[in-house]
Amino acid sequence: MKLILICVNRETDIDEVLQTDVVFVNVSKGQVAKADDLRHAFATDNQKDICLQVTERLHCNREITL
Repeated sequence: MKLILICVNRETDIDEVLQTDVVFVNVSKGQVAKADDLRHAFATDNQKDICLQVTERLHCNREITL
């Protein structure tokens, strides 16, 4: 639900949306992404910035009524 609020510009604090700002390769196994892999994929290893990039790239349906 919080992600939807970001998509419709009703929530602007990413910390209110994320449970963690750690980027995982496999969350169920607790495997954290390596900094080199993050830099290769996102041109940064700043995990909070990567989380922001991912949420911005998500397709948000602006027709949602809250």
